[in-house]
Amino acid sequence: MARHIKTRDYAMVLLINGATKAGTHRDIRKHASATACRGSNKTMMSQKKKFSRSYDWTRPAEHGDELFEIRVDDNDNIVEVYIIDEEGDSWLFNHGSFNNEELASIREAGNV
Repeated sequence: MARHIKTRDYAMVLLINGATKAGTHRDIRKHASATACRGSNKTMMSQKKKFSRSYDWTRPAEHGDELFEIRVDDNDNIVEVYIIDEEGDSWLFNHGSFNNEELASIREAGNV
């Protein structure tokens, strides 16, 4: 859309900007939707969960073992999982993809 509308029809420009016969007004649904997602917290502080400790866990893979760094909170709930590649770089991993046997093995490794 052009930054400046090049026309002499000022009534059309007012309609594009949201004018009606009664004057300009905001779209009530759009404004409510824009403010509803912000909630009561106006500072938008990070709601990221903090972890208290981390440990390593490995699982067998097709071309060798995969190494994971498991981060848990005070209640031993998994907060974050990072997979560590051959170069030592860590990448965030979706811990929802672990099956029940792997989760049991992770919890067992954390209790040692």
